Order: sequence, then C-alpha cells, then structure tokens
Amino acid sequence: MVMAIGTILAAIAMPTLRMGDRVRVDKAARAIQQELRAARLRAVSVNRQLEVRFNCPAVGQYRIVESGFSSTGRCDPTNFPYPPPADAAYRVPRLPRYDGPVRHLDDRVTLSTSSTGLVLQFAPNGRATKLEGGVSKPIGTESVTLSIGDYSSTIDVNTLGKIAIR
Repeated sequence: MVMAIGTILAAIAMPTLRMGDRVRVDKAARAIQQELRAARLRAVSVNRQLEVRFNCPAVGQYRIVESGFSSTGRCDPTNFPYPPPADAAYRVPRLPRYDGPVRHLDDRVTLSTSSTGLVLQFAPNGRATKLEGGVSKPIGTESVTLSIGDYSSTIDVNTLGKIAIR
C-alpha cells in the first residue's frame, strides 16, 4: 500500500520537475534577450558600437562591452570594471565607459551559439554584426540556444538588430 502511494506521488511529481527545467530555460532566454535589447538601445543612445560577448569571461556568462578596445582580457571585470571609474574617458589610455556587469546563467542551463566564440556587435544605427577575427562582419541571422536536457529555447538576432525568441 505504501509503495503504491509512493509510486503515484512520484508519477505526479515527474512532470512538475520537467516544468522547472522549462522555467529555467525560458527565464534565461528572456534575460539574454533583454541584455541584447539593452545593448542595442544603449548603442543607439550613446552613439557608440557595443558588443555582447558570450561565454565571457567563463562558460555560462555574458557581458556587454564597448567596442574599440583591446580584446585581451576584455571580459575581465578586474581590468575593465563595472561601473567604470568616474574619470574613465580622461585617462591615458582611455577606458571604456559603457561596459556592463558580467551576467551569469543558471548552472543547469547550457548556452551554445551558432558561431564559435560569438560576439554580437550593435552599431549606433541599431544594426547588428558579428566580430570575427577582430573584424566586424555582416550577419544574416545569428542564434543563441539555451537548453537543459531535451528542452531548448533559441534567440535569433538578424542584421537589422531584431531580437526574437523562438
């Protein structure tokens, strides 16, 4: 009798556990979509090219950074702090003023991109490109996929800067 009740309770709980994975993936997808939109909006409003770097500085992390600075250690919050120093624009060499904080995904969520080492750039006109080998290249559509087990969610960014979850 006790075994039967335990089996019934386990059968009821299984779909709920999978629902938790969906919620985690959907939450992470919305967070990345929001960060991409914020980068695009900020690039337009401050008239500077901004980048969103994935798996930066470590796997499962991402960050908005200002373009035009050395790629070496670009994601390191020690070398490029957030918030930037008040005199960042007046230092020699100049420091970026529009870098964001390092964002972290849920440990169970896996992030993969359509291109290895994907760095999306948003221009002051709102258009999106990708940084490849230190050169800005046009894109058709680039994708960021988040998954846990067999459930996944994909964020697409096109050349016009449109960002959509599918």
